[in-house]
Amino acid sequence: MYIKKEDFLSMDGLYRTLDSKGKKEFIQQIMKAYGIKPDEKEGVVRIVEDDIFDRQAIAPEEFVTRTMIKKIYREIKRDR
Repeated sequence: MYIKKEDFLSMDGLYRTLDSKGKKEFIQQIMKAYGIKPDEKEGVVRIVEDDIFDRQAIAPEEFVTRTMIKKIYREIKRDR
């Protein structure tokens, strides 16, 4: 999995606004959304520059998107 640097910075900002329970749930929901198993979390997501598409053929579904990040964040905030 990959995340663009810009999207990572956005995710980090949202993540920091959550309490400890919310942070754990946030990460779990992202992992679930992208089919990442809990024992695979080390080194699974790579932060990349936006021009990665120019250098490598990476399928769009391999990217953690800002849209998904915001959706998960809103769900967590709504449940609190």
